[in-house]
Amino acid sequence: MVKIEISIVIPVHNEQENLNLLYERIKEILIKLKKNYEIVFVDDGSTDNSFPMLSTLAKNDGNIKIVRLRGRNGQSTALMAGSDFASGKYIITMDADLQHDPNDIPLFYQKLQDYDVVCGSRTLSQGQKISLYSKFGSWLVRKLFRIKLKDPIGGMKGYRKEVSDNIKMYAGMHRYLPLLALWKGYSVTEIAIKVRKRYKGKSKYKPIKMFTGFLDLLTIKFFTSFSSRPSHLFGTTGFVAGFLGFIILFWMTIRKLILGISIGASLPLFFLGFLLFLIGILFWFFGLIADLITFDAITSERRKNYIVKGKVNLD
Repeated sequence: MVKIEISIVIPVHNEQENLNLLYERIKEILIKLKKNYEIVFVDDGSTDNSFPMLSTLAKNDGNIKIVRLRGRNGQSTALMAGSDFASGKYIITMDADLQHDPNDIPLFYQKLQDYDVVCGSRTLSQGQKISLYSKFGSWLVRKLFRIKLKDPIGGMKGYRKEVSDNIKMYAGMHRYLPLLALWKGYSVTEIAIKVRKRYKGKSKYKPIKMFTGFLDLLTIKFFTSFSSRPSHLFGTTGFVAGFLGFIILFWMTIRKLILGISIGASLPLFFLGFLLFLIGILFWFFGLIADLITFDAITSERRKNYIVKGKVNLD
């Protein structure tokens, strides 16, 4: 059995106009690289002729592998599925719209000899136009996680197979893979790339992704800081609230016993103290429950969050 060196993983959703040219360009580069390779296309619920076109390509080229998912799952899940089925030592992810240049594949492969994860940085490329949203996102990531990567949230990435085996993505987490890799102790670097305009077809990007991307970033921050013991976060918050509530109630009780001032004279303050004390207890219980859930997740086998409808050139 031929041992695969490089796996190119490409999520596909209604990209029939780009697939043939994309395949030809990638194939040309990989042949020149003279390494055993495979191109893993993940059909993420396409409703056009993307899957039939990929099937035709796969019949004529055994290096093409196809994973067909049921329904639309999103880019992160499609990338995870492609990485799960990829057999190469190194995995390089690309978009199917030809915005990512196949000529950058050898650069990723070269860097992966020394690093576990390689990010394609638009910031390092001279003359590359970057949206204000992307600039702000990269800046926010650097500040929150105290890293020096210029463009950690770009789409084109390369990583060793073991990274994807140990770090599972879901929802919109694919863009933050470098952050999870750093958290797990993997080495991460970046190289300069240029992202071009979409070749043909309509963009799948929606403005709502800016908001969901921000929420995903906060989730990653929480996950990397408190995933093993979420009670540390909930417990600290609960302790502060509960302690303040206790001080208020204790002070009002002492004032009642010593000065004879009725609690009813400061009823709003009493309710505030009681509410803070109750919140403190509830947050402690939330932390305990979160710890139990985390322990169960760590000790149990992870289930895949996608369903495979079909496979081509895969066992």
